[in-house]
Amino acid sequence: MNKLIYIMDPLCGWCYGNSENMLAIKKEFAEQFEFEILAGGMWIPPHTRSGGSELRNFMKQHVPPMVQTTGAVVSDPFYALANNPKYTFSSLEACTAQVLVKELKPEVTFEFASAVQKAFYQDGSPLNVLSTYQPILTTLGVDTTVFESKWMQDENKTATKNEFNKASTMANGFPTLLIELDGQLGKITSGYFQLEAMRSHLEQFVAKAN
Repeated sequence: MNKLIYIMDPLCGWCYGNSENMLAIKKEFAEQFEFEILAGGMWIPPHTRSGGSELRNFMKQHVPPMVQTTGAVVSDPFYALANNPKYTFSSLEACTAQVLVKELKPEVTFEFASAVQKAFYQDGSPLNVLSTYQPILTTLGVDTTVFESKWMQDENKTATKNEFNKASTMANGFPTLLIELDGQLGKITSGYFQLEAMRSHLEQFVAKAN
């Protein structure tokens, strides 16, 4: 079966704004395509961002256009987190969580990624603590005990680094949607996409394949 590959990062605002569209595409085209999600590693050590007024102002400048375009909800608690000098904006913890869920229950990885971004942007939940992930894991039926034993361990971090390396050879920015047809990889789009336009685009691929 042909495949759609979605490359994103949990800290990427446009990925968050696009998450509902991607979930809809995954549901609608489940019989026509396999789906794979790759964590991009946008802000990873040593290139993380510390909270504080500078980061809050950066977010206040760059997040509203995403909100206006996508309709996604971004809360005051999120901006408060960005303003907290004790909090570090790092993709690593959420990406390792996403890679681990892909290992433990791969069929819910897209849903997990979307739920984590909602927790971050809507609730202002920190991504470096287990408590942010536990209710999401429970809802999606992922074994929380196994997750806790493996999350951020060396094996988990190595698998995540390998995924970062793979993603870096396939995309220059996030989100990026790729299609693999008959073993050939091509880019469908980079950045946020409109659902209706993407649906029509993919229907054309399906029609040609048939």
